[in-house]
Amino acid sequence: MAEKKKRVNGKSKGSGFERLIAKLLTSWSGELFSKVPASGGLRWGKDHRVAGDIVPPVDSEFPFCIECKKHEGWLMDDLIKGTGNIVKWWNQCTRDADNIEKTPLLVFSRNRAPIFFMVRYEDFVKLCDNGSNFTTNYLITTLDKGDGELECVGVGIFDELLTFEKEYLYQIISE
Repeated sequence: MAEKKKRVNGKSKGSGFERLIAKLLTSWSGELFSKVPASGGLRWGKDHRVAGDIVPPVDSEFPFCIECKKHEGWLMDDLIKGTGNIVKWWNQCTRDADNIEKTPLLVFSRNRAPIFFMVRYEDFVKLCDNGSNFTTNYLITTLDKGDGELECVGVGIFDELLTFEKEYLYQIISE
């Protein structure tokens, strides 16, 4: 008799991914990042920390609002074609970031794939143009935000984003 595959709880998988990203950011920055209770569903008005899935410490200058997604079923083709869930994730990320006046940062992956990040094109250019050693393989594409508005984005490998020194990254993104 064939063995039944164990079903993966998507919510648990997403929470584990959020905890992993919080740990990676904590290790990189020396600041304590935390997963937002209720997986980003919690809102505290204009509190600049409470939006997205990960929050920095109260006194942090961290410029991003982070949305984390660990899902199966998406391909890089979806980015190029502007189809699938990645566009929905990006729209959620930008909405949350704009509400608290932060820079959107989508962090996403699937099983047996690297962790990717997505930022607006102008922020991606800042990463590449500031005399940095940012040499990631990357993708620049345009997404249809669904209301006829197009937005250009840059996608790279998350580990390479963490090669920047904290203060330097905060400074160039905040400019």
